[in-house]
Amino acid sequence: MRNPFVVGREIKYGEPFCDRASEIKWLIDRAKSSESVCLVSLRRYGKTSLLNQVMGKLNEEGWVTLKIDLMNVHSIEDFCFFIGQEIRKFQSIKNKIFSAIKHIKPSITIGVDPLTSLPSFGVGLNSSVSKKEAILREILNTCLKLPKLLSKPVLLVFDELQQVRKIAPKGEIEAVMRAVFEKRDYDFVPFYLGSRRSILKFMFQKESEPFFKSATVREIKELPRESYIEFVQNEFKKSLSIVSSEEILHTTWKLFQGHPYAVAKVANRLWFCYLENLPKNKKEEEEIWLEIITEIIKEEATFYEAVNKNIFPYVMIVFRKIAEEGVVEKPYKEDFLKKIGMTAARVQKALGTLKKEDKIEHDKEGIHVLDPLERLWLLTSRMDEEQIKTELTKMLKEN
Repeated sequence: MRNPFVVGREIKYGEPFCDRASEIKWLIDRAKSSESVCLVSLRRYGKTSLLNQVMGKLNEEGWVTLKIDLMNVHSIEDFCFFIGQEIRKFQSIKNKIFSAIKHIKPSITIGVDPLTSLPSFGVGLNSSVSKKEAILREILNTCLKLPKLLSKPVLLVFDELQQVRKIAPKGEIEAVMRAVFEKRDYDFVPFYLGSRRSILKFMFQKESEPFFKSATVREIKELPRESYIEFVQNEFKKSLSIVSSEEILHTTWKLFQGHPYAVAKVANRLWFCYLENLPKNKKEEEEIWLEIITEIIKEEATFYEAVNKNIFPYVMIVFRKIAEEGVVEKPYKEDFLKKIGMTAARVQKALGTLKKEDKIEHDKEGIHVLDPLERLWLLTSRMDEEQIKTELTKMLKEN
């Protein structure tokens, strides 16, 4: 039997997908009205899976949808190569697009992902520096011709768009893309996805930048609580013919604040445990849940330790204190400075680093940790397993 709760990869169109009906409709409407969109969320918030649902529905309506993953793109040459590889899939127009990509000769780039410390690679090309932007412009212009060549509307999605700013810090790639896409017809629509909020908002909302107001920026938030509970209960009923505890699902949502990856991971492991050994009573169900949550917290600790390993200790002190406080209204006030033993100037510098790294957000309520899963790591990183279970049990009894 197949576990209906997908974790660790994108959710494909047609697989069980939790709600997001309003976002899907909004994105489809934007595509049909030829309006570019930049979809922003934290990492592991499911934006790519969401776009898969949108692309699947548009495909059913006769659209052609293409997606360029920029995660392993390290140069303008790589960028050109991956676009070329995507559009040359269309055999019927291969000869017409060959002239745009015939200059491209592949090469391999091997490196290490700074967030996970795992190996990464990119497939690039070799060409003279003077040809780079010319080739990029030529390939993007070829993309504009796709609707006419294919006799279908086209949605072209650029995933992890912030990578282009890493390749070209002064916005050279965006400038070429803007110049080309401004000439597009109604039936060609570019969408953008990304996980670096500060970079993407800078790219699309700062007047001096090439992409300024070239797309509507929309953020993907947490999963709604009721939608999550209903989705999980429905899938348990369909696949295992049981009703999962609403109390446990509510506590799961509250603990992770609707973080899509985390709540899906809990549902995935609950389902697997119930498949192997169905709990006989409420106590057994709670014990299974406690083991799963404790295990997930330990696993996420490894991830966040790697992500934050290069952040200065004094910055982490401020970060941890914000997590403990929940919301910090006045970070330069004397009582907060005493709690962390720092000067206002030192705190200001730490906050600048945390904001630049998309660790915190400052809204009308104050400053808070942006990623609820990272906040949970900060709160539990100094606890042992028994302490974590004690706190989780208290939380379960409160609901």
